[in-house]
Amino acid sequence: MTVFDDLNSLNSEKLETAPKVFDSTLKSFDVQAGNLKRGFQVNQALNSLRTLRQLNQELKSCKTQSYSPISYYPDDRHE
Repeated sequence: MTVFDDLNSLNSEKLETAPKVFDSTLKSFDVQAGNLKRGFQVNQALNSLRTLRQLNQELKSCKTQSYSPISYYPDDRHE
């Protein structure tokens, strides 16, 4: 076997493994993209819940605040 034969066999091995490496890289990118998407959706849901909680707290505080009663007294001056 000559040096050229060794190089040719190495090159053919690299060419055979290249698609496998490419496929595994694409799969890992897909997994990472899915994780990012899931994380983004979870983050949005948490932000929505925080906003809802704040709104709920504000509504509860409005209910517990006491307002002075409105009284109506007829104006007897016109009679």
